[in-house]
Order: sequence, then C-alpha cells, then structure tokens
Amino acid sequence: MDLSINYLGFTLAHPFMPGAGPLADTMDGVRKLEDAGAAAIVLRSLFEEQIVSEELATNRSTEGVGNMHP
Repeated sequence: MDLSINYLGFTLAHPFMPGAGPLADTMDGVRKLEDAGAAAIVLRSLFEEQIVSEELATNRSTEGVGNMHP
C-alpha cells in the first residue's frame, strides 16, 4: 500500500508526523524520531520576542553583578 503524499512541496513516505514536543527540542531527540520512521518533524515556533527577551535577561544578569559589590 502506497501512503506517500505531497505536503508543502515535499514528498513524504507517509502522512504520520510527530508534533512539536520535547523529543524535537534536541538533535538527539530528532535523530531518534528519524530512526523511528518519522516522515517529517514539527518543531516548536521561535519568535523574535523570545530571542530578545532571553538576550535581555542574560544581559541583566551578567552586567548587573558588577554594580552589586562596590
């Protein structure tokens, strides 16, 4: 039985894909999903606001320490 489909311009062997989740957060997890036969992997979205927020938090935590102890 041929389950192949075209999805977003990609030809997939079957329509079964793991959704965004903890397994897709690391390369090891992605490799395990690939080895298990995932046709494609849905990754979590990354928004510019998240990146900027993390950069600001890192900046505050590293630069603020110098002013705490005179």
